[in-house]
Amino acid sequence: MRVHLIYIIMGKFNSAFTFTGSVGNIHGYTRSTAPGVTFVGKNGGPSKEDFLTNPHMQLTRDNASEFSGASIGAKSIYIYTPFQIRKPLAGSYRQLIKYIIPLIHSDSIGLKGKRSILFYTPTGIFNSIVQNKNLSPLFFPNVISTVYQVTPSVTRESIYVQFPSGILPGDINPPAGATHFKIRSTFFCVSNIVYNPATKKYNPVTGSIFASITDSGFFDITVGSGGALIVNPSVGSYPTTDQCGIGIMWVEFYQLVSGNYEYIDHSADIILTAL
Repeated sequence: MRVHLIYIIMGKFNSAFTFTGSVGNIHGYTRSTAPGVTFVGKNGGPSKEDFLTNPHMQLTRDNASEFSGASIGAKSIYIYTPFQIRKPLAGSYRQLIKYIIPLIHSDSIGLKGKRSILFYTPTGIFNSIVQNKNLSPLFFPNVISTVYQVTPSVTRESIYVQFPSGILPGDINPPAGATHFKIRSTFFCVSNIVYNPATKKYNPVTGSIFASITDSGFFDITVGSGGALIVNPSVGSYPTTDQCGIGIMWVEFYQLVSGNYEYIDHSADIILTAL
């Protein structure tokens, strides 16, 4: 009797030690981040059923649930951030998610995987993104160096961005070609994000409130602001205790050409004002 042994081999040996494709239950693969390197792993992995029901994957399910909530929170900030400063503000949308996840830990009552994302906290400081900017010695490092204050209104519907001594020509380090600058600020409110046990999803408690962008008007770089400067964006309604006010301010540089201001560059900063 003749016996035929059949092996299903779909791998390709690139050399004596590396291959791509599958050989039995082993597969080789490459990554764009590691050119010239072949990685080897076992075929298969947890199924959808495993992810949903396997008790050993509970921690994975909890982390995925909270990541989903953080993603919703990041989107609520991202969509109200002026387009031109989204990237320098937090690096990227994913970076915002990374900053928001620590806020989940402020909920000491909820269970892991169901904890709320509390933007509005007793301290009012979004520690993972910002520091308290009250009377900071620097506005934007390497751009404008002067003392400024950020003060929320008592009812938290607006912020006052103040430069008590103004912005002097010697405080400014403009990009090449710039002749004028302006301070711009926007203010909006985002809602706490809570877990809904009925739908097993995260949802905002309330809607978001958006404020229009306010600016200081143009100033000649060689003259400065000529005195104290205040920029005061407002949402026009009172946020609830489930909403957090976020203020974003930035400086824009322009070149005056034939009576028109040509945009050149900007620098951004962020402040949490829910005190």
